[in-house]
Amino acid sequence: MPPPHLTAVVSSITCVCLDLRSVWSIDHEPHDGWDSRGGPWRLLAFGDLAALKRLRTCDNLKKGNIELLVVLDGDVFATAWGRAGLTGSLARWAWRSTSAGEAYYDESRWERGRETGVVTRSRRKAMLVWQAEEPALT
Repeated sequence: MPPPHLTAVVSSITCVCLDLRSVWSIDHEPHDGWDSRGGPWRLLAFGDLAALKRLRTCDNLKKGNIELLVVLDGDVFATAWGRAGLTGSLARWAWRSTSAGEAYYDESRWERGRETGVVTRSRRKAMLVWQAEEPALT
């Protein structure tokens, strides 16, 4: 289970942006669980461009220890708040769901800053924080 303070933040985000499909906590070590992480938090929300624009204007939701990325089209993502200008692609991250609440991906980072010119790839884990309920069939 996600920590209560993270669940509360995600609840606030989903109340403002009703068309999100899911929110994941990312940037976990592959072997870690919820209890091994105290923050800062990186969240990845599956939505669209309208959701990204809406969330960028919600200054009251922005927390210093939480970075929020929004997946726009099922693949491409951009920053709603947090590290300025972070964009990417789930395909380039090799995002793979391994269960209903867990996924793994490869993240590239500059080793000791861009000046080294060396990029390292790390296997990371994502854990589901919230998912929209499927509408009932009538």
